[in-house]
Amino acid sequence: MGEVLATLRAMPQTQLTQEERALLSKAIQHLEQTSTRLAAMESAAERRHQELLGETQELKDMVSQLLAQAPQRLHEQEIDRLSGQNEELQAQNETLRAQLEAALQRAAQAEAKGDEAASEALAELRQKADPKALGAFLDQQLDEKLPDVIALLRERAAVAYVSGEIERAEQCLRQILATHPNDLDATNKLGHIYRLRGDLNSASKQYQQLLEFAPNDKAVKAVALGNLGLIYRTRGQLDKAKQYFHQTLDLSEQLGSLEGQAVALGNLGLIYRIRGQLDKAERLQRKALTIYQQLGRLDGQASQLSNLGLIAQIRGQLDEAEQYFHQTLELSEQLRSLEGQAVALGNLGLIAQIRGQLDEAEQYFRQALGFKQE
Repeated sequence: MGEVLATLRAMPQTQLTQEERALLSKAIQHLEQTSTRLAAMESAAERRHQELLGETQELKDMVSQLLAQAPQRLHEQEIDRLSGQNEELQAQNETLRAQLEAALQRAAQAEAKGDEAASEALAELRQKADPKALGAFLDQQLDEKLPDVIALLRERAAVAYVSGEIERAEQCLRQILATHPNDLDATNKLGHIYRLRGDLNSASKQYQQLLEFAPNDKAVKAVALGNLGLIYRTRGQLDKAKQYFHQTLDLSEQLGSLEGQAVALGNLGLIYRIRGQLDKAERLQRKALTIYQQLGRLDGQASQLSNLGLIAQIRGQLDEAEQYFHQTLELSEQLRSLEGQAVALGNLGLIAQIRGQLDEAEQYFRQALGFKQE
């Protein structure tokens, strides 16, 4: 547009008739007005683009907070069988994250149309990171019998899961399986629920079904083998668990899945730490930390920093361990993860206790206990 205007303005008018000069002047005036309108539209579009980026980032931040707080809510329901800093929960993060983002997008779109339930749900998340109102909004959507009921059930199951409402999550998953018996995601998540309840045999059957439903799908195989590895680790069969985690890592590398690689590396690191092979454990967990930093996943970073702190503590490197635990605490505060803060404070208390700083240790332990009781 600018080049056309410049060309027209530069045209010699001495050779033009009066009528031609009048037409040229009108053309230039019209193009100038059009150019101004286009510039205003581009400016408005850019502002809206930046607004959408901000909204998208806000939703992503909400998802990270929900995932970070899930272990605490599961613990409150007395079904938390997760180890360390939600290592096992991270194995599900990729699909959980996508479904939570979809639920939040649904609520944001409804809020924009004046839906009060959606507005209340998002307000509760912004102020308290409490997902229960979001669950109520999704239940309302389900009552309206919208055409995308399967997607809605997936979103509702994800929100129920991170809320600690395991029975509601199971109900949604069974509704999906009633009409789609070979649904991979629902089959997998039902396995997680069995595992949380300590029913490892039923969980294992669910994960084996994944391999039967999609024997040639590398992504599904990576998920199923990783979950089976968690079951064997829980049973104390570390060789078998390590074998599955290595297979998961290989498949994740073939698929180019950074998150899959980070989870597998972290799980392998835990096995080596349990066995006292601290150098191998540290190397693997540093690799996992680097990937989580690349992905911008604060929950994964907090988990690996905590694990590195525990390795340093076992070695007697208390200053280094303390530094890791402070970093974990800082990230947990950003995520508003009560469980993460309680664990970090407890670890800092242990460091102070080992040093003989009993007053400081007591202070840390009281702070940690306060978070556990909230």
